[in-house]
Amino acid sequence: YKGAVVAYQKAAELDPADAAARTYRDQFAEAGAQGYMERASQAYVQGDYQAARSWCRKALELQPANAQAKELLDLGDRKAAEMADEHHARGLAFLKKGSRAAAADEWNQALALVPSHAGARASLAKLKLDRKAKSEGLVQAGLRMMDREDYKGALASFHEASQADPSHARARAKAAEAETALKNRAKARLEKGRQYERKKDFARAAAEYQASLADMDDPAVRRALSEARKQDLDRAKKGSQAAAAPKTAPGATDDGASKSLYLQGDVSD
Repeated sequence: YKGAVVAYQKAAELDPADAAARTYRDQFAEAGAQGYMERASQAYVQGDYQAARSWCRKALELQPANAQAKELLDLGDRKAAEMADEHHARGLAFLKKGSRAAAADEWNQALALVPSHAGARASLAKLKLDRKAKSEGLVQAGLRMMDREDYKGALASFHEASQADPSHARARAKAAEAETALKNRAKARLEKGRQYERKKDFARAAAEYQASLADMDDPAVRRALSEARKQDLDRAKKGSQAAAAPKTAPGATDDGASKSLYLQGDVSD
């Protein structure tokens, strides 16, 4: 309808005496506005005040003097303002409970209804500042962990910083550094474990494999750890069995009827 109205309006402007152009313009405008208002009324009844307001504005574009559209738009604006206030209040309640994401969602819904809602805008702005401050604090904590070579803790801190403020580029960069440091240390510990294993020092090999897994989980390292522990246990069992085996002194007879000079302590000629 809008295209037709615009076309006939241009025709009427080009030829002010063209009564037919004005008539068609008005007819299309009325038909279009009526259709928009039917949709607006339906949306309003369903509680979709945002859609109702949108249809009313479309009707007013065709018929700026449409009284029904103006009235329903005013009602829709008031309802939207009430709902926006409710969303803002719910957001504040969520924030008190520590649910920042839920609070932000409520305030964004408030702004979707009333883009100029001062309370929602202010709350979101403050939340953004709080998130930035929290994110920076987590980055600083992660840097201190890096200095202590606590790469795993640092990585967790940098990830949390990125979640608090997705725009924090340094948090993402430092997370990548921490992850690389973890992988390198895990790899070094794995290689050290293999060196011990080649020396048949299975206990130390297992310890290095365990340390490697603490940095970075790897199925291959878990298998190596299991095998090293098995080898160490087998060696311990063999040692225990050897220690428990009875020893036969030199010169002792099979029937035990006599003893060697060694056992008697007689070493004279």
